[in-house]
Amino acid sequence: LPMNKVVFFDRFRFTEKNTRRETAVLATILEGIYDQRTVRLKYHTNQKGPRHGEFRPIVLEFSKRNNRFQGYFQKCKTDAIFTFNIAQIETAVETDTPFDYSAAESALERYRRDNTTSVEIEFSNVKNIVDRILTEFSPWEKRCSYNPKTGKYRLTIFYQTLEELDLVVRLLGYGANIRFVDKAHPIFKEIQSRMNRQMDLITERRKESNMQEPGDNR
Repeated sequence: LPMNKVVFFDRFRFTEKNTRRETAVLATILEGIYDQRTVRLKYHTNQKGPRHGEFRPIVLEFSKRNNRFQGYFQKCKTDAIFTFNIAQIETAVETDTPFDYSAAESALERYRRDNTTSVEIEFSNVKNIVDRILTEFSPWEKRCSYNPKTGKYRLTIFYQTLEELDLVVRLLGYGANIRFVDKAHPIFKEIQSRMNRQMDLITERRKESNMQEPGDNR
């Protein structure tokens, strides 16, 4: 297969312009954290386009899930906690307004505690699933136990409610190799709904295909 026929891209290679912008944004946010001063951000959202706001910067961390830096902020007007990927932030400007960092940090801890939930699954060690699934969910806090009588593993994954869709996509790939302990869990219901929609789509396409096939005139 000639390489000039292969279309590929490097998702970890960022343009020089974006790299300069994100570097400047990171530096400004770090200064705001160290100086304990608010920052004015211009950021992008999926639904409403560019937005502006003044925030108290609390924590910067590197997310292993999306290989990007993300920050936790407290909005000055409402005290609500926001999470931004640095790629979402177009500009950041440090202000002269000081804030109580300890109070903002405590608010973030309460937010994380109040929004932490868990999902519990069981599986047997088929197709090297133990290594695969523990590696897949390494960024999350989790607890795993093994029952030698049943030969099954039980894994509890702790996550933030905003990360639910991410877990749905990842767990969906394991199909029938995993079993949800709680069939009323939102993640199980979402996976079941997606699988049902997929089966309905397959059935619909088969019907359309059969209708388009020419009849047997023999």
